This record gives sequence, C-alpha cells and structure tokens, in this order.
Amino acid sequence: MQQKATQVNAALEELKETKASLEQKRTERAAQAGGDDAVIIDEEEYAIIQKVKSLKDTYKKAHVQLGECNTVESDSQMRGDAAREELVAAFNGWYAENFDGPPDLVVAASAAPTPAAPPYMDNDEQFELLQRQRMVASDPESVAFHKARTEAKQKRRKK
Repeated sequence: MQQKATQVNAALEELKETKASLEQKRTERAAQAGGDDAVIIDEEEYAIIQKVKSLKDTYKKAHVQLGECNTVESDSQMRGDAAREELVAAFNGWYAENFDGPPDLVVAASAAPTPAAPPYMDNDEQFELLQRQRMVASDPESVAFHKARTEAKQKRRKK
C-alpha cells in the first residue's frame, strides 16, 4: 500500500510540474502574440497538453487503486478482529466447560490493538469505515454484498 501511495504522490507531483510548464509556455505565447486574439498552439505546447491529459489519467487510476487497497486492508482488519473475538469466545466457553470456571488469565477479544483510522481519510471514508465496522459486528457474512452494492451505486453515479 505504501508503494501505491508513493505512485499517487509521484503522479501528482509530475502533473503539477507539467502544468507549470504548460502555463509557462502559454505565457510565452501570449507575450509573443502581443494583442493578437488568434490562439495558435505549436507542437511543443500540444505535446505538453497531451502529457497533462495522460498524467491526469495515470493519477486517477493510481488514486482509485490506492482507495481499493485501503478498503481491502480495512475489510481484512475487520474480518481478523471478528475472527479473533470468535476464537476468544470459543476458548472462554471451552475453558469454562472443562475447568469449571472462568480462566485464570482472562483472555479478552480486545487484547489485540485495533488500529485507528488512518489520518489521511476524509469524512466520507471515515463514515464508510464506520459503516463496515458496524456491519461486521452485526452480520459479517453480508459485508461482500454491501460492498458490491456500494460499488455498483458509485459506478452508476459516474455514468
């Protein structure tokens, strides 16, 4: 995931540099044209414009991939937490059955540290994470269905 974040940052930085180059080229063209209203783009400026478009596409794809990685990571974390809680509950039940009482060493499901939400999440991402956590707690088997439904809604909105 760190690699994806680095790719997103690199693509964004290159896009900013290319846009600055394009602005410089446009400023030079405007200075050379004087008061002429006709806009004539030379080959170099056209190539820069095409590069900006290409970099925008690259950035968008990298950003989407990073979002998918974040989603997969948080889903995996939630499944792991749910499995840990289930295992601890089963162990405590087994111990109580076999040794007539609670374990001497109380095993709690919350013994494993739960990671805080990454600081780079916006409000919508934090809300989605909260929804997924609640869903996993109430019905872990429905996570895949709700995730697919959410993605389908997002695709329809983009059209």
